[in-house]
Amino acid sequence: MLKKHLLTLAATVGIAAPLNAAITIQLQADLLKDAAGNPMSQTGLFVLVASINNTTLEGVTGGASTAINQPLTPGGDDYIIARGNLANYGVNGVLDSTLISVDPDNTANPSDTFQLAGWENGDTLALFWFPTLTLGNSIIPAGTPFGSYTRATAVNLTSAWITPNDGASNYKLGFYTTDGSELSPGPTAANGPSASVASQVAAVPEPSTLGMAALGLIGLMSRRRRN
Repeated sequence: MLKKHLLTLAATVGIAAPLNAAITIQLQADLLKDAAGNPMSQTGLFVLVASINNTTLEGVTGGASTAINQPLTPGGDDYIIARGNLANYGVNGVLDSTLISVDPDNTANPSDTFQLAGWENGDTLALFWFPTLTLGNSIIPAGTPFGSYTRATAVNLTSAWITPNDGASNYKLGFYTTDGSELSPGPTAANGPSASVASQVAAVPEPSTLGMAALGLIGLMSRRRRN
């Protein structure tokens, strides 16, 4: 049953010129799960990400920051533009929603240092969730379970997961699974239950590991030259 208990996530985000225009996004999810397939705790961390150079999501690397304006993979182009937890709705696994305010051009709030050069209309947006982390975690350790979702086409009466034009109001991004029961569309959702189960964050290779790999590659190339 569709439960209309909507609190709007207003992710006030700015994009390419003019940067003083804002967009508001309604972000909903039902049902987000942990690695065991259980509904995620209401204290679990979620982030909204913008991929600013291409449409490919790079995943998450251990040691990455959870802060706004930071990439999920060091040196990557998938930047966190909003973050929060599931506490507002009051049901495990259901995101609906948290108020987040961002002023990227520092006009309304000069103390806001959020800057994301190159973020434009059409860039990919994605939801990532971390069942074992909270808003108090500043770093994503290797091995941390996480889930992610994005979709380039509109489904379930929600918009495509791409950055809209400046000034867009109540741009609706939704992720629904067939076993979702609070926000639905439940059995008519485009995603099966397994689509919301978290997997593990990859570790960053240690310098010694990278060095050994490089030496192995050099040795292989030398052998090929001799042959």
